[in-house]
Amino acid sequence: MRFEPGERISEVLLAKKFRVSRAPVRDALRRLEQEGLVIVKPQVGTMVLPVSLAKAREILQVRLLLEPFAAGHAAPKITEEDIDLLEFHFSRLGRLKDGEEKKRRLFETDALLHGLIWERCGNREIKEILDRYRGEIQRIRLSNAELGGRLIPSEREMRRIHRALVRKNPKEAREAVLQHLKNIQKGVESIFGKDGTRRDRTEEAEGGIRRRGRAKAGLR
Repeated sequence: MRFEPGERISEVLLAKKFRVSRAPVRDALRRLEQEGLVIVKPQVGTMVLPVSLAKAREILQVRLLLEPFAAGHAAPKITEEDIDLLEFHFSRLGRLKDGEEKKRRLFETDALLHGLIWERCGNREIKEILDRYRGEIQRIRLSNAELGGRLIPSEREMRRIHRALVRKNPKEAREAVLQHLKNIQKGVESIFGKDGTRRDRTEEAEGGIRRRGRAKAGLR
């Protein structure tokens, strides 16, 4: 089950779908609210929080300032256990064929990769700042992959970061993370219109079909 940004979430429907009472659904939604993924509005209900272009830009500016620095400091501190964990996830990713399962594992591996950098950089303030944006980062990640067509490029960039960490090379790690984030930034810009609203490919396709239909009928 997937929800679009701005879509309302019904506790009743979720409880029926998963055959549970409303209490665990309410608890799950409360956790999502704490992570900044949904908002609960009185008299309205629970809604999925959208990520605006302005918000996405600001988060990426913060990441561009902090994460390359964090990666450079994390690289020499990556442990053998960290390396084994990353090897497991990247090896599994390499065995999967394109599809929903691979997409899900890619997001999981990306979150793990960045989380390890935040954890190992040795700066708690940086970790806390970036942790605060986990929910928004995940939504940006999803939008970039599905609307920006960045699933395969993102995997290549992730593997470059992984190699730098395995080599414990600060310079390579900084450069790899910096390039990765710059590409995410480009992807974000490409999926928003000039007015700052997100482009929806389904809507664009439907609009194109309607325009072609009118053209065939001799209408404008």
